[in-house]
Amino acid sequence: MTKLKDKLGFNLFYWDRHFSEALDLMQQKGVEYARLYWDLQSYEIKDDALAWHWRDDAIKQVVDRGMIPVLPFSAGEITGERTWVDETRSYFTVDEIAKFKKFITQIVERYKQYNIIYEAWNEATGFFGSGRGMMRKMILR
Repeated sequence: MTKLKDKLGFNLFYWDRHFSEALDLMQQKGVEYARLYWDLQSYEIKDDALAWHWRDDAIKQVVDRGMIPVLPFSAGEITGERTWVDETRSYFTVDEIAKFKKFITQIVERYKQYNIIYEAWNEATGFFGSGRGMMRKMILR
């Protein structure tokens, strides 16, 4: 029989000061999945280079505790006031979408040795449930 703990995971923010403690508690309780929220950062878009040090550490901490990382793809931090781009049918430019694709490819390649579950891009149009984007979404219904 499947137990709830076999299907349950928790969302964690690496920069939260309780990150390691939360992982310890999850491990003690037999939780198998740790969802690591790590969106593409604006400085990474600008510099066209991912910050690997904290991502590597987050993966290592999860894997070292015998849990399976769940990685969502997102770009929440860079979605402030944006203009709709007809060409891409989103709030992202062609160049930004190319960088997102590179981001995803680099993540998958770097961590391919781990048993990682990847989550589809959250709100790929760039609405991200806030501000003008949410209003526009509701108006278009």
